[in-house]
Amino acid sequence: AADNLAFVDDAGAIAERTPAELAAIAGALSPVRAGAVLAAIDLGSSSVKMLVQKVDADGTPRTILDEKIGCALGRDVKNGGPIPADNQARALAALRKLVDDAAKRGVNAGDIPLVTTAVVRNSSNGAAFVDAVQALGLTKARVLSGDDEAALGFRGALAMMHGEPGRYATLDLGGGSFQLAVGTERSEERRVGKECRSRWS
Repeated sequence: AADNLAFVDDAGAIAERTPAELAAIAGALSPVRAGAVLAAIDLGSSSVKMLVQKVDADGTPRTILDEKIGCALGRDVKNGGPIPADNQARALAALRKLVDDAAKRGVNAGDIPLVTTAVVRNSSNGAAFVDAVQALGLTKARVLSGDDEAALGFRGALAMMHGEPGRYATLDLGGGSFQLAVGTERSEERRVGKECRSRWS
């Protein structure tokens, strides 16, 4: 059994962050200059979240905006079926607001990594939806595979442990899937995942 359990639910219970969000920020922060302002967006089945951070002189990222908008992208989406137009419209409207809020803080849309997961991955029109997201200027938008979710989630949550030795597990419960990863402070050893639907989607 793992000595430490970092639990992440759909609301981002670990330090108010989802694993994908943590991983995106961790990737964006290496390496960066002091004073840089960075953002990352996590588009899930139930909500879209954006974290904007500024890098202080000592290299420490400081949060200047932490925003979450409910958009229910996965509502009434059956596995393999299309994402309804209304769902897409809500998500795109939320993303427009986040892009605008990031711009007000000096971050261009094209510099923002965006990750999205199960609902887009498993829908019949997911690729077309990603095209619509990228048309907003979010050209770094990408769809994570289940393995990507588990691996990046583990790396992102592990960053919160600051190299503390031990065995860790991360559990990411999203609106459309869940992933469990186990490993040490050095590396991930095993991951499992399953597609599912939450009652909030």
